Amino acid sequence: MKKAGYLADKPGFSLFLFFLCLVLFSWPLLSVARSHGAESIFNYLIFVWSIIILLLFLSRRSRDGAASGGKDRAKGEAKDV
Repeated sequence: MKKAGYLADKPGFSLFLFFLCLVLFSWPLLSVARSHGAESIFNYLIFVWSIIILLLFLSRRSRDGAASGGKDRAKGEAKDV
C-alpha cells in the first residue's frame, strides 16, 4: 500500500490519470463495449468510473498524509519552544 501512495504522490500522476481517463472513455473502447449490448456498456462505464474515483481518492489521501505530517511536526516544534 505504501508503494501505491508513493506513486500517487508524484507530480506526474495527475497527468497520467488524465490521459488514462482520456483513453478509457475514448470512442474505440466505448464502441467495443457497445457491440456487446447496452448492459455491457453500462457495466464498463460504471467499472471504469469507480476505478478512476478510487485512484483520485488514493492520490488525494497520499497528498493529505504528506501535508498533515509536515503540519504535525510544525505544531510539535511550536509546543516544545
